Amino acid sequence: MVISMGNIKFIGYNNSKALNLYNHLVLFRVFLYLSPLYLSIVFAYVFTILELTILSLLPTMILLFSFIVFLFKKLDDKFLEETKQKHQFLISEGRVYRDNKEVKDYKSWKIYKYKSFLFIITKHTFYIIYNLDYSAGSRETFLEWARSHGIIIKIGY
Repeated sequence: MVISMGNIKFIGYNNSKALNLYNHLVLFRVFLYLSPLYLSIVFAYVFTILELTILSLLPTMILLFSFIVFLFKKLDDKFLEETKQKHQFLISEGRVYRDNKEVKDYKSWKIYKYKSFLFIITKHTFYIIYNLDYSAGSRETFLEWARSHGIIIKIGY
């Protein structure tokens, strides 16, 4: 059942903060995938298998290195100077527009709910939408519209 609820208009930011948040979500997922390796480290120390210790520490070192790089890039917008970082979204009559162009694949979006903003991951990019950036409609009406269209909504950590 699709709900028609008027226009919803908001600004989505595609800047270094959005990139950093996306990287943290990916790193958290990688950390969960590597948790069996961390258990194998305990096994390696109990049975003193040096090779197993080295093999299980290697992905951890790569994860730590990538996390350090993301920390340094957190507030650096210089590498995004060539791209547009502020986008106007409009949801009207069941259609989604970004910068006055219709978005066809909005049903593949994933939305993460945080206290002061929403984070949207699309097929090609990601956006932060702050609670104060709705010029028409509200966060709740947008989330209600997303639920009615089968868009995945998750709680951010």
